[in-house]
Amino acid sequence: MDTRFRAGPSEVYYRQFHAQIQLNSAVRTVKVQKKLRRRNRNAAPAEGDTASSHLAGITVDLQRRGMTMEQMRFVEHYLFYLNALGLVEPEEERRHWCFHIMVSDRYNDWRQSQTIFPIAPVEERATAPGTVTAAAVSASD
Repeated sequence: MDTRFRAGPSEVYYRQFHAQIQLNSAVRTVKVQKKLRRRNRNAAPAEGDTASSHLAGITVDLQRRGMTMEQMRFVEHYLFYLNALGLVEPEEERRHWCFHIMVSDRYNDWRQSQTIFPIAPVEERATAPGTVTAAAVSASD
């Protein structure tokens, strides 16, 4: 996973709340995962069939602590939408106050196909009938 996933939720969240969203964890080394497992009994192992998806770099944790209920619901709805498209597998970790999000390799293709910011049409300046603009005067000279 590259930074496109991290940028997507960040941009959407910032546009809605004018606040930053905190990314706590993305890629972990085996050493870090083993250390985490000693402190956190819910952490996945560093090896085997049930090894943490953080080791493969396909999972991120987004901090929930400090969010209002409105902000949490917004993120939940956003992740529900991406999940319905088959782009993420989100899990809300209750004990550690984060959204644990596994990202599909199809996310980047989907993201590139989306318009992130609406493009406002370029409007020509309207002038009242019979009004002469400076551009019109210089063009007639």
